[in-house]
Amino acid sequence: MLKNKNPIRVFINFICKPFTLVLKLKIVIENLLLKMLNYKFLGGIPMLKSIKVNLEAIEAMLYFWQAASEKENVAESFFYDVASMRGMKLAYNTDFNAESVRKVLSAIKNRELLSDATKAEKRFWNNNMWMMEDLEYTSSMAAPIKVLNLDPMIQLINERIPDIKNEELEVIFAPLHLEEYYVKDNTLIINFFRVKPSDFDDNTFIGEVKLEDYIMEKLMAMCK
Repeated sequence: MLKNKNPIRVFINFICKPFTLVLKLKIVIENLLLKMLNYKFLGGIPMLKSIKVNLEAIEAMLYFWQAASEKENVAESFFYDVASMRGMKLAYNTDFNAESVRKVLSAIKNRELLSDATKAEKRFWNNNMWMMEDLEYTSSMAAPIKVLNLDPMIQLINERIPDIKNEELEVIFAPLHLEEYYVKDNTLIINFFRVKPSDFDDNTFIGEVKLEDYIMEKLMAMCK
């Protein structure tokens, strides 16, 4: 014999049933989205995860420009160390190599002119001498890149290039010679001597383009 159902309970179940279905559907969708997100982060879908800023060569050269301008002794081994740094090596070619770095920096330390130098070596010599003429301006060039935060670009690049192949990009600032920048695989090497602080505000430029916009533009082109 069937028990009589409580009419109030029946009414409450009738009213709440649609909400229960909506809640269950919400849970299903949330779980599905979570799985998709985890799948992406775990490598199922290519995505950019980090952008590294490398200032190794600039930090070393800030020391050298200060020391050389004050006629302090700089060991020859320092020049070999600089020449072996990643930001320098990636920009080497037939006209400018590790020996070029050593030769030019040694000449500057010893107050010597270059002889039998390539165009790139002469420009490297001129750029370094320019840095030593006004160390305060040199510091103003270095200041903005020391606090450069490229993390906000990660999401923007992932949104604009959903099938990106690189998980990590690297931006290196290095004291170079003729070219404004170089690209090698997933690395952007920017010529530090092209960094230009604004005379009017806190902005920093390369050419006529703001530094952050310049970097974003070059990284986007690298990833396509």
